[in-house]
This record gives sequence, structure tokens and C-alpha cells, in this order.
Amino acid sequence: MGAVNGMTPKGKVDETCMQSREIWTGVTYGVAANMLLHGMEHQGFITAEGIFLAGWTEDGYGYWFQTPEGWTTDGHYRSLIYIRPLAIWAMQCALSPPKAILEAPKVNMMDIIHASAQAARAANKINVRKIAPDNRCIPISTFQCEC
Repeated sequence: MGAVNGMTPKGKVDETCMQSREIWTGVTYGVAANMLLHGMEHQGFITAEGIFLAGWTEDGYGYWFQTPEGWTTDGHYRSLIYIRPLAIWAMQCALSPPKAILEAPKVNMMDIIHASAQAARAANKINVRKIAPDNRCIPISTFQCEC
């Protein structure tokens, strides 16, 4: 059926509010895409399969092209024709990333984090370009009103 929003520590559906007992289509696809990105291919497809079975198969709820925002485990739905199910494309992107992402330069974030403050200031001075020669003119020209 998909990923239920709220679970108790004992593994039961949290029934305390409407959102916790619902299965959100877009969020489930997002979770599945994240699983794919982290090498959990089998779990990702099993998670997304629940949405497919509930919405698209003869044995499901018959939502077809009216995919709702969410539904409960007993099939009650909310907000038909919702756009967040388009998050399924995140799964496609996880499986076959665009060429720009594949060819992007690799940046080691630890190198950036551990850079000294002096090196960071030096890097900023190189990349900063002064646009307005004198910032005192901005308040005058921006807020001057003649009535």
C-alpha cells in the first residue's frame, strides 16, 4: 500500500490523527527514490509497489489517473487528482541520473568544511564583485519621495 506516515514503536499504525494513519503517494515515491539512491533497490521497489498495487491494479482501489494525495489502509482517500505523485520521476532520476549530474565535478565536502577561516576569506575576496561604487546613494534614490 505504500509507506504509512506514522507508526508506533510497537510497529502499529499511529491512529492519533488523520495524517499519521495515511499513506501519501508522493512521499512514498520520494522515500523509494531515496532508497534507490542509497543502494536499497529491492526495498525501494517494494515500497513503491504498494502505491502501484493500490492505485493501478484491478485488486487495488481503482484510482487510476485520479491518484489522491493520500489514503488510509482501508481505502478511504483524500484529495483526488493530486500532483505530488509525480514524485515517481525521482525514482527514474535515481535509476538513471541526468548526464549533467553524472559529469559534475566531485567536491569533497570535508575539504570545504575544514578549510581555514583565512583561506575562506581569501576565496571570498576573489569571487566577490562590487556592483555599486557607493552604497550611500541607494537610500536616497530608493526612498526619496517628492509629492
